[in-house]
Amino acid sequence: MRVEAEPVAPPEIATSEAAYEAYNEAVAAWGKRGWAQVARLCRYFNGAGMTVTCQPSRHESRLQ
Repeated sequence: MRVEAEPVAPPEIATSEAAYEAYNEAVAAWGKRGWAQVARLCRYFNGAGMTVTCQPSRHESRLQ
């Protein structure tokens, strides 16, 4: 596991709608990857016997 730096906003986002949208998509994907890591750690420590409350993943939510 590693900490991933947030995407850097290119200067073009001030003048290009396409660049702005691409940057927003990159930030959203970065955030989703980060929260997926948090969820994996939560489930790992929960399985190891720690008392932690984990949000179910979208996949787990659909199975219930």
